[in-house]
Amino acid sequence: MHSMTRFFGIRSSLLSARKAATIAVLGAIGFAGPAFGAQLNGGLAAGPIGSSSATASSLTLAGSNLISSATGDFLTLGADDSTLTASTATVSDLSATPTPESIDDYLLIASPGPLPGVPPFDGPGTTPSNRFDFELTSLAETAYNSGSGIASFSGAGIITDSVSPDGYDPTPATFTLSFSSLSPSNYSFTLDTVVPEPTTLGLAAISLGALMMRRRRA
Repeated sequence: MHSMTRFFGIRSSLLSARKAATIAVLGAIGFAGPAFGAQLNGGLAAGPIGSSSATASSLTLAGSNLISSATGDFLTLGADDSTLTASTATVSDLSATPTPESIDDYLLIASPGPLPGVPPFDGPGTTPSNRFDFELTSLAETAYNSGSGIASFSGAGIITDSVSPDGYDPTPATFTLSFSSLSPSNYSFTLDTVVPEPTTLGLAAISLGALMMRRRRA
């Protein structure tokens, strides 16, 4: 009788440990989910409408840019075929090492297309217009050739949502920008948000649960 009581007591303890671990896993996923789920998840590609330039250590964007494609939240929110507005201030003293910057409104995403009623240049833009602000936090010039006109840049920053309090959380993002040798004043531009994969969050939560079970047994 004592053996059976002890058996059921041990079994109950193990079940309690498993239950606690399961709750911990679900709690961890539930806790991480809203924080990361509220961030933007998507990307876009754009090209300039107007003049731009690059030197061996500087970059100047065109003020207006056509968003030629959008994915994820950017597509859902109306950025495709819309206008990306960029700061025309020259960012200088650049090198291959990322230079810290702090430029608010470096990119505004997105206003209606540059040619309303003329597909594919008539995207609706976000609601409200220019809903998202990209703050530049670092910029590097990864290549430059004065003879061919080839130049490339990589940058990083934070996207903030003007819709409050129910909008997206501030979201890290990176971009790449390249000038071609055929058109030195013309660039191709891509921007992508940096959001952890759900699989990564799930694995982290499972690991936390396993750790708690081991501690309970110890």
